[in-house]
Amino acid sequence: MNRILGLVAAGTAVLTLTTGCVVTGNQNSGNSTSAGAAGEAGGPRLRVALNFAPVAELSPYTDDASSLMRLGVSESLISIDADGAPQPALAEKFEMVDEMTARFTLRPGVTFHDDTPVTATAVAASLNAALEADPAPSTVSGRDLTITAEGEDVVTVKAAEADPILIMRFANPDMVILAPKAYEKNPNQPDPIDAGTGPFELTTLNGSTHATLEANTGYWGGTPKAAGLDVQFISKADARVNAMRAGELDVFQNVPVAQLPNMDGFTVESRPIPRTSGLYLNTRSGAFADSGLRVAAAKAIQGDVIARTIFEGHADPAKGIFRGDVEWTRDRVAPTYAEAKDPAGTAITIATYSDRPELSEAVTVIADQLRSAGFVVETPVVKEYTVLEPEIMAGQYDMVLLSRMYMSKANDPLSLVQLDFTCEGGYNLSFLCDPAVDEVVSAATGKSDVAERRAAAVEAEALVLGSGAYIPVVHEQVRIGRVNELSGLAQDPLEWKMITEQTTISR
Repeated sequence: MNRILGLVAAGTAVLTLTTGCVVTGNQNSGNSTSAGAAGEAGGPRLRVALNFAPVAELSPYTDDASSLMRLGVSESLISIDADGAPQPALAEKFEMVDEMTARFTLRPGVTFHDDTPVTATAVAASLNAALEADPAPSTVSGRDLTITAEGEDVVTVKAAEADPILIMRFANPDMVILAPKAYEKNPNQPDPIDAGTGPFELTTLNGSTHATLEANTGYWGGTPKAAGLDVQFISKADARVNAMRAGELDVFQNVPVAQLPNMDGFTVESRPIPRTSGLYLNTRSGAFADSGLRVAAAKAIQGDVIARTIFEGHADPAKGIFRGDVEWTRDRVAPTYAEAKDPAGTAITIATYSDRPELSEAVTVIADQLRSAGFVVETPVVKEYTVLEPEIMAGQYDMVLLSRMYMSKANDPLSLVQLDFTCEGGYNLSFLCDPAVDEVVSAATGKSDVAERRAAAVEAEALVLGSGAYIPVVHEQVRIGRVNELSGLAQDPLEWKMITEQTTISR
């Protein structure tokens, strides 16, 4: 690779992914003694709520992966900063040896929660377990990688073909490193209890409702300020707000817009994120197999109305899959649409999930917009995501409203396009198979220049939008609710992290 991706903050080394150049972190952050003396965590316990219940006992090979990282249980080899650049995590150094080979040098003296050492052998075994899982995590699914340990502290990853974002793949939550014991019972569903490396150790998981975590006093980044976490998984948004108002929570994920007036006396941390809520149209069967009807639907949707009413201004009308407020999207070309066809009473079905309350409200407005355009829309289907997902993947609905982080795949928007909109994409809810889209994506997947990859993502975006297979609605913001006395939450643009060793409360 030959492109500088970013700079580390003051006091750290320059970050590059240039072939042969080593990336290293702050020389004072390699062990817990320098970052903060190991010992007893002196602060009170924190009461935390997440909005998604575990679907597979917090296995990192599922959607539970983000929950593990948000709670500070698990860590990957590297992390990604606010500028999208890779930063040291469990690996204190990393480099691209050549266009197919990445080398990670581990931090010395790090241990898992069960006190076994984090060695190169253990890390390679953990990553190979992900490669061999059935199904494998999406980050490495279908990729021909060879992962080996070199001595006690070096892990080498070799790809069968050039992979310019190879290092970045090992920041994703589904690529976290767990202790060998995690894979003993079921390698396809690793057990993270007492097996992570983060500032908090998962000690108990009570079904899909509660979890208990204790401070990892030997954490390499310094002793956590909180003694532990008492976690609830609460899918209903109003229940999360009511629990905080009743004095039962200190912090919770995803404050619904409708509940913001009820957060008086608390703090809501809000910021724009690379997340878009949009409509995936079933191009394989049903009404929207007709491209003219897809275009008619696209012209009917008014994202500005959704942003202004349902989100009450706490979201931005979407003009594309990607936000237009970053440099690489500012000069994108508008999509070219086919001729719209008169719906003439065509009946369609639409669905969304209840885990994000704004979506269930937005889908009602969207249904009315489509009816005004001439479609006959059945009452929208709203279910919990875990129930809805298999129905979506089976193509049971004509249209699905979904919220997606488009930078969550190795901070690479091209990977999102590949996953969601190519013929072989593993999350292709639109069932789109457009040779023009596949050609653009295929031509760019081997490129090492970040700007070129993002330009290709934007080019493919225009084709996807022009096909009518996807209709963007709004770009979202993250909203974390907390009591005023709590501080030290992660400011993660990708929403992967929330609770850290610095999170604490004064009471």
